[in-house]
Parts: sequence; C-alpha cells; structure tokens
Amino acid sequence: MSNGYNAKTAFINSLQSEKISENLNVILQNTEAQDDFWNLCKSYAEIGLNAPKYRTPGTCDVQGVFQYADIDTAKDNTVEFIQKYNIDDVDEFFDLVEKMYIHAVEFNDNRHRGLVKPEPTSMSGFAGKYYNFAEMPDDVFEELKKNSLDKLNI
Repeated sequence: MSNGYNAKTAFINSLQSEKISENLNVILQNTEAQDDFWNLCKSYAEIGLNAPKYRTPGTCDVQGVFQYADIDTAKDNTVEFIQKYNIDDVDEFFDLVEKMYIHAVEFNDNRHRGLVKPEPTSMSGFAGKYYNFAEMPDDVFEELKKNSLDKLNI
C-alpha cells in the first residue's frame, strides 16, 4: 500500500466525520474494522461498476444490468461484517453503508463515472447527463438490504 493519499484514506477520513452512534463509532475506530468496512462498501460499489450499461436509444438515459454474483458478494460481505462486529442497530448500519459505498472507489477507476451526450447535436448548450456508475438504484440497494437481513434471520 502506498504512503500517499488514496481513495481508501479519503474514504476512512470521510467515514470518521460521519455522525453515527457511539456503538458503531467504537467499532469503526478499529483499523481492521475500517478495512473490512472499506471492502464491504467496495463490494457494493462494484455492483454498479461491473454492470454492463445500455443506453436507451434517443435519450441520455443509461440502464445497467446488475450481476447476481456481485450482489451475492455484497450480501455475503454484509452478513459477515454484521456477525463479526455484532452490529445491533442494523438500520443505522445500512444507512451508513448507503451513504458511504459510492465513495469506496479507487480514484483512477475509469468505470466510475460518465457523461452521456445527447444523440441529436442540435441541442446547443446541453452537454449531456452525468452518471456516477458506482451508485446503484434505490430498489437494488433495498433488495440487497432485505436479502442480507433475511440471511441473518432478522
């Protein structure tokens, strides 16, 4: 690991500035837990990053086809983290994951973002639509949360 400022360092700095409960804060002060949380959030970001993207013809809209293997990896990592660190307040935990996972992407990852330009060139002044491909739709996140809780029998 390099000594310079990298995405993981930025992620952990951002994590430490989040307002969370004392219990979760104590857990996330541990270096091992920070590493595990980075990897957990990275697995969430990978869902969107690895999804093949398809443009809707005639628009700037892009849809992704999310891979079951990536979703299963994130679910397994979630269950493992909750069990390993005895997370009691799963709602707060998932709120934190939802807030942080989009930041768990390496700075030089070219899959992270994109600007989709409109097809017709007559739209003066319209550069296109920006996408953060690390961010998954809310319904996909909620389904992942539900499946993780089901696996934990919560």
